[in-house]
Amino acid sequence: MKKYIVAVVGATGAVGEELFKVIKEYDIPVEKIVPLASAKSAGKTIEFNGEQIEVLELTCDVFKEQNIEIAFFSAIAFVMLPDVWLSSLIISTDVPFLFFCLRAHQLNLNKN
Repeated sequence: MKKYIVAVVGATGAVGEELFKVIKEYDIPVEKIVPLASAKSAGKTIEFNGEQIEVLELTCDVFKEQNIEIAFFSAIAFVMLPDVWLSSLIISTDVPFLFFCLRAHQLNLNKN
Protein backbone atom coordinates (compact mmCIF):
# COMPACT_ATOMS: atom_id res chain seq x y z
CA MET A 1 0.00 0.00 0.00
CA LYS A 2 1.25 3.46 -0.89
CA LYS A 3 2.25 5.66 2.02
CA TYR A 4 1.75 9.42 1.96
CA ILE A 5 3.49 12.56 3.15
CA VAL A 6 0.78 14.03 5.37
CA ALA A 7 0.56 17.54 6.80
CA VAL A 8 -1.49 18.58 9.82
CA VAL A 9 -2.11 22.32 9.72
CA GLY A 10 -2.77 23.73 13.17
CA ALA A 11 -0.78 20.85 14.65
CA THR A 12 -0.20 22.40 18.08
CA GLY A 13 -3.84 23.22 18.81
CA ALA A 14 -6.66 21.11 20.22
CA VAL A 15 -8.07 20.27 16.77
CA GLY A 16 -4.58 19.40 15.55
CA GLU A 17 -4.24 16.91 18.40
CA GLU A 18 -7.53 15.32 17.35
CA LEU A 19 -6.38 15.16 13.73
CA PHE A 20 -3.35 13.13 14.78
CA LYS A 21 -5.69 10.74 16.63
CA VAL A 22 -7.84 10.38 13.49
CA ILE A 23 -4.77 9.61 11.37
CA LYS A 24 -3.79 6.84 13.83
CA GLU A 25 -7.33 5.56 14.39
CA TYR A 26 -8.04 5.12 10.70
CA ASP A 27 -4.57 3.77 10.02
CA ILE A 28 -3.88 6.28 7.29
CA PRO A 29 -0.70 5.09 5.57
CA VAL A 30 1.86 7.73 6.53
CA GLU A 31 5.37 7.83 5.12
CA LYS A 32 6.11 11.13 6.85
CA ILE A 33 4.03 13.45 9.03
CA VAL A 34 4.57 17.20 8.68
CA PRO A 35 3.13 19.23 11.55
CA LEU A 36 2.48 22.85 10.54
CA ALA A 37 1.52 25.83 12.67
CA SER A 38 2.01 29.56 13.10
CA ALA A 39 5.46 31.14 13.36
CA LYS A 40 4.88 31.33 17.12
CA SER A 41 4.60 27.52 17.35
CA ALA A 42 7.28 26.65 14.78
CA GLY A 43 10.21 24.84 16.34
CA LYS A 44 8.13 23.11 19.01
CA THR A 45 7.87 19.34 18.82
CA ILE A 46 4.89 17.02 18.79
CA GLU A 47 4.82 13.26 19.32
CA PHE A 48 3.50 10.97 16.61
CA ASN A 49 3.88 7.19 16.73
CA GLY A 50 6.50 7.46 19.46
CA GLU A 51 8.64 9.92 17.51
CA GLN A 52 9.28 13.59 18.33
CA ILE A 53 8.70 15.71 15.21
CA GLU A 54 9.51 19.40 14.82
CA VAL A 55 6.63 21.72 13.96
CA LEU A 56 7.27 23.77 10.82
CA GLU A 57 5.91 27.21 10.08
CA LEU A 58 2.87 27.33 7.82
CA THR A 59 3.96 29.23 4.72
CA CYS A 60 2.89 29.39 1.10
CA ASP A 61 5.92 27.32 0.08
CA VAL A 62 5.97 24.58 2.71
CA PHE A 63 3.59 22.29 0.79
CA LYS A 64 5.93 22.11 -2.19
CA GLU A 65 9.11 22.11 -0.10
CA GLN A 66 7.91 19.12 1.94
CA ASN A 67 6.26 17.33 -1.03
CA ILE A 68 3.00 17.10 0.91
CA GLU A 69 0.46 14.75 -0.65
CA ILE A 70 -2.41 15.01 1.85
CA ALA A 71 -3.16 17.93 4.16
CA PHE A 72 -5.53 17.99 7.13
CA PHE A 73 -6.58 21.48 8.24
CA SER A 74 -8.07 22.66 11.48
CA ALA A 75 -10.65 25.39 10.96
CA ILE A 76 -8.44 27.98 12.62
CA ALA A 77 -5.83 27.50 9.91
CA PHE A 78 -8.20 29.05 7.38
CA VAL A 79 -8.75 32.08 9.58
CA MET A 80 -5.10 32.37 10.57
CA LEU A 81 -3.57 32.44 7.09
CA PRO A 82 -6.16 32.24 4.31
CA ASP A 83 -3.57 33.26 1.71
CA VAL A 84 -1.54 30.14 2.54
CA TRP A 85 -4.25 27.60 1.86
CA LEU A 86 -5.56 29.53 -1.15
CA SER A 87 -2.13 29.75 -2.77
CA SER A 88 -1.49 26.10 -1.97
CA LEU A 89 -4.71 25.10 -3.66
CA ILE A 90 -3.77 27.11 -6.70
CA ILE A 91 -0.08 26.19 -6.84
CA SER A 92 -0.37 22.57 -5.74
CA THR A 93 -3.53 21.35 -7.40
CA ASP A 94 -2.29 17.77 -7.11
CA VAL A 95 -2.50 17.87 -3.28
CA PRO A 96 -5.76 16.35 -1.99
CA PHE A 97 -7.11 18.41 0.89
CA LEU A 98 -9.09 16.39 3.43
CA PHE A 99 -11.15 18.25 5.99
CA PHE A 100 -11.65 17.09 9.56
CA CYS A 101 -15.41 17.61 9.35
CA LEU A 102 -15.76 14.81 6.80
CA ARG A 103 -16.89 11.45 8.09
CA ALA A 104 -14.61 8.45 7.61
CA HIS A 105 -16.95 6.82 5.08
CA GLN A 106 -16.74 9.97 2.95
CA LEU A 107 -12.97 9.59 2.87
CA ASN A 108 -13.37 5.91 1.95
CA LEU A 109 -11.29 4.87 4.97
CA ASN A 110 -12.06 1.70 6.86
CA LYS A 111 -10.95 0.96 10.38
CA ASN A 112 -9.26 -2.44 10.68
